[in-house]
Amino acid sequence: MPRRHIRNMKGNGIVTSPDGETQRVAYHIDVFQEEIRIPTHSGTGAIPGQERWQGTVRPACFLGINGVVLTLDNDEKIPILVVDQFGKIAHG
Repeated sequence: MPRRHIRNMKGNGIVTSPDGETQRVAYHIDVFQEEIRIPTHSGTGAIPGQERWQGTVRPACFLGINGVVLTLDNDEKIPILVVDQFGKIAHG
């Protein structure tokens, strides 16, 4: 399914573990949106699909712990899972 880049989030934030421990981090997240192709009378169209994102937090912290939350510099909160020692994150 095709996808397009729709947003980039980069800044400094705070990662919070489920037990309340915090770590200041630098984050970089790219957000992509799938495009669902649909037939129309005049050919093919597209409607927005699910958003997917990929990114990192540095330093890597709370590796493999469920329930971790990243607070962005605009106070938006995103549940994350830090998946490796390089700070790669997945949506938690």
